[in-house]
This record gives sequence, structure tokens and C-alpha cells, in this order.
Amino acid sequence: MFKAFPHIASIDIGSNSTILLVAKKEENNLRALVQKIEIYRLGEENLDRLCSILAGFRSLAHSLGAEIKAVAMTEAARKAKNQEELLQIVEEVLWVKPRIISGEQEAELSYKAV
Repeated sequence: MFKAFPHIASIDIGSNSTILLVAKKEENNLRALVQKIEIYRLGEENLDRLCSILAGFRSLAHSLGAEIKAVAMTEAARKAKNQEELLQIVEEVLWVKPRIISGEQEAELSYKAV
């Protein structure tokens, strides 16, 4: 029988780093369990390396009992000439549809994270 994931995860694919956050659901709150950061310069480095990082993040999240709920991509993805290919590759590796967020959304989320 299928059992729901006890934790949730998000992935931020930024211009200079890729970040995995795994959190535990507690009543009306989330508590961070794991945060992993990999330096990767989107648009400057090989996509194979990004795929390797993301596959590792997916495996780690699942091994911790977390379902990846959100994948956000920022400025470099907004400017990418191969945007559709990039979105497709990320979705294939993570099994989750990524979302390219606006500069305003990126600023708001950065502010809230501080």
C-alpha cells in the first residue's frame, strides 16, 4: 500500500548554485531538516553536471522520506536561450515540473528567507 511522504522538499536552481531543502511538516509549520548546496553556474557549465546534481538531490530527498513539491528556477533560466530544453531536462531528472519565477518573486522569496 502507498504511504504518503512524511516530509517535503524544494529545489532552487539559481544562477550560481542549486539548493535542496528538506523539511518536516509540523502542524502549521515547517522545520528544516537538511539543506544541501551545490555550486553550479547555470548557463556557463555543462547540463550533464546539473543533471547529476539534481539526480543526487532527488535520491537524497526520497531517502529521507521527502516528496519534492517545488522546483524554482531564477534569473539564468529566465535568460536562457534553450529555456524549453532546460525545463524538459529538469522535469525528466526530478519527476517534477519546474517553474521559472519572475525577478519580483525571486526578490520576495529571498527577503522572506532572511
